Amino acid sequence: MTEGHLLVIPKVHVADVGHDPYISAATMRRAAELAAEQWCNVITSRGSVATQSVFHLHIHVIPRRKGDGVTLPWSEKGA
Repeated sequence: MTEGHLLVIPKVHVADVGHDPYISAATMRRAAELAAEQWCNVITSRGSVATQSVFHLHIHVIPRRKGDGVTLPWSEKGA
C-alpha cells in the first residue's frame, strides 16, 4: 500500500474482529500505539462481503502522505 504499512496480528487465533472482544481490543490498542505518531488509516475487515480474505484477525496500519495514490475502500475491483 505505502512505505511503512504494518500488520498488527495477535498470536492467538481469532477469525476476525468480532470473534473475541478482548483479543480484538488488545490488538487494536497496539495498532493505536503504532498509529499515534503519523497520519494513517487503521483498517480491519470482518467477513468476505466486507473484503476479508485472510481469516485471522489482522489490523492494517497504513501511513498516508499527500499524493500517495491510495484509494479506499479496498475492493477486488479497486485493490
